[in-house]
This record gives sequence, C-alpha cells and structure tokens, in this order.
Amino acid sequence: MATQPSRRYRTRRRLAVSSPSPASSLIALVGILSALRQRMPLPSFSLPVSSLPSLPTKVEEDPAVVTALLASSNGSDLITASTLPPAWQHSPYTLTSYRFIPLSRPGKLVGSIFEAHNEFLNIQTHLAPLLLFLFSLVFPSAMSTLLPFPFTPLNSASTTKADVTSTLFTLAAMLCLGSSVIWHTMSGCAHQKTMRMCARVDYVGIGWLISASISTIISYSYAPSAAYPDLSMHPAAYPLLALCLITAVMGTVFPFMKWFDRYENRLLRLTFFLSLVASAVLPIAGLGFLYGRDAVSGILEHITPTLTSCGLGVIFYALHIPERFFLSGSAHDHHHTHAKSMAKWAERMESVGFGSHAIWHLFIALGIAQWRAALPAMREGVVLRALS
Repeated sequence: MATQPSRRYRTRRRLAVSSPSPASSLIALVGILSALRQRMPLPSFSLPVSSLPSLPTKVEEDPAVVTALLASSNGSDLITASTLPPAWQHSPYTLTSYRFIPLSRPGKLVGSIFEAHNEFLNIQTHLAPLLLFLFSLVFPSAMSTLLPFPFTPLNSASTTKADVTSTLFTLAAMLCLGSSVIWHTMSGCAHQKTMRMCARVDYVGIGWLISASISTIISYSYAPSAAYPDLSMHPAAYPLLALCLITAVMGTVFPFMKWFDRYENRLLRLTFFLSLVASAVLPIAGLGFLYGRDAVSGILEHITPTLTSCGLGVIFYALHIPERFFLSGSAHDHHHTHAKSMAKWAERMESVGFGSHAIWHLFIALGIAQWRAALPAMREGVVLRALS
C-alpha cells in the first residue's frame, strides 16, 4: 500500500506531464496566428504613390551650398567669401557682403536691389540710366527741363525721323543695361544654373550693344551712291552690316560655352569683346577709301568720346582698381594700425559694392549717352553728303 507522500508525488508528476510548458504554449499561439493569417489575410494599408503629397526636394545637393544657406540664414544675412561656394566667387578682391538667397525666395532677391551688399552699386549704376532712358521714351520733352545736366533722350527730337538704325541702337542699349541689372541682382541667387544663365545673358547684352553701335557708323556714314539710285546706302555698306550681324551672333553664342564664364578666362573674355569693338576698323577704313580723310576725321570726332570713356572703364575693370590696393595693402602692410585701417576701408567699400566693376558701369553708361548724343550729327552728315 502506497504511502500518502508517494501519492502526492505521483499526482504532481502526472500534472507536469499533462500541462503544457510556457514555451510550448508560445509556439502553439504562433502557429494558430499563422494559420489564421493564411485563411484570412490581413488588410493592406499601402497607398499608391500618386496619392501621396509631393515632398519638397533640395534644389542643390552640394554640401557647400547647404553650408552657405545656413550661414546666410536662408538668404536673410550677408556672408563672407570663405563661406561662399567656389562657383559664386567672382572676384578674389571681394571678401565680404555676399548675398546667398535661395531661388524659392524671389521677393527677397528682387528686394535686394535696394539693399546694401557688394553688388548694390553694380546694380544702381545701370538701373538708374535704364530708368532714365525709359522715362525719356514716355516724357521726352520733360527730360530737358527736369534734369540739371544735358541729356539726349533715346528718341531725340533732333533727328528728322525715327529710323531702323536708331531703333536698333535703342533696343541694344536697353538690353545691355537691363541684362546687367538682372545679372548683378541674380549673382546672389543660391541656384547655380539660374545664376550662371543670368551671367550669360549679361554678356549677350554687351555683344549686341557693340554690334549695334558699329552698325550706326555704317548706316549713317555710307552715303547712297549715284550709280545705285535704288539703294539707301552705298553697296559696300551691306557686307559690313552683315559683319555686324555675325559679331552679334558670336556675342550670343560664345557666352553659352562653358569656358566663357570662368574667372580664369576673364582676360580672354575681355579680349573677345575688345575684338568685337576692333571690327569697327573695317567700316572706318572703308570711309577713308570711299570719301577720303575728311570722312574718317568726321566719324572719329563723333565716336572718340565714347571710345575714351569705355577705354577708361576697361582699365579700371581689368586691373581691379581700386580694390586691389586696399586688399593687397592690408594683407602685406607690416604696420598693424595701417593694415587695420586699409581692411576697414575695404570692408566699407564692399558693403555697397564700390569697386572697379561699378566704376566700369559708370563709364559704360556715359559711353552710351555720348554715342546717343552723336547719332543726330552722324545722321545729318549722311544727308549732307547725299545732297552734295
């Protein structure tokens, strides 16, 4: 007969064998859920891609661009050249007061036209004459009474009638000034493709102004020939005008080549535009051949003021005068006080963009005004020769 303890032992053993362990219970639960999922698949909550809202993407992937945007507080603050990505560094002599405004803030970009930064005077020196010429188109008679200095409107009353030559020069002058304003405004845009496109448009404006200016020499100086009464100009004028068109096309195509906009090719770019100016030698030499030295002297008398102004501007532009002296003086001067003073003046100049480029702009605007003032006399000379 079994004792009482032995009965309790056998009972616990039988319960232990018949009761499932926690591990086996978990395995069984997983098996049940798997079976249920196969018989009744869970509903899918995935949405088609087209129904999802579009997420904003980065305009620029370059880490240097992201760093510059952070430094500029997304375009609200000015930054230094050390923070600016290399593609935006257009002058080694300008170290401060750079804008870096994202393309997503067009209002800020346009508003920066009237804010202090290192492109401020570069913008204003061409915006002011552009507005002046636009105003003269609407109120031509008011310009002579409102301004304290002599001014020849784009549609001057001194010409007998509006002609194609005058109109083309007007459009080219407006294009040059307007494209310059656009470029110097958008040079602070943080979108590289847009920034470079505006730079190229600026070059196109320069090329067309040069070609249009030379075309006025041809149109107004090559008098009609008695041998060709049906022609409005001497036959030699037409291939020369075709050359002007070719140079204008070159001035449109070359700026869109990759090498053209690089800073290291700056002198090469300047040489290209000077070669366009040099093409004026052909029509002037032709005047001497057809009409003698007096015709050459007459045309040079009209265009020399413009050539002088633009030549002086090129000297300032090419040699980086005056900023090169302030920067080099502060960097190499061993006298600490003087070096600090030079650096302070350089920073003041950069804060509004007073430098070689702004000075060059002033000479260009002056040259446009001088050329425009000479057009009536050039045209009158053609009429006098035709009647003689």
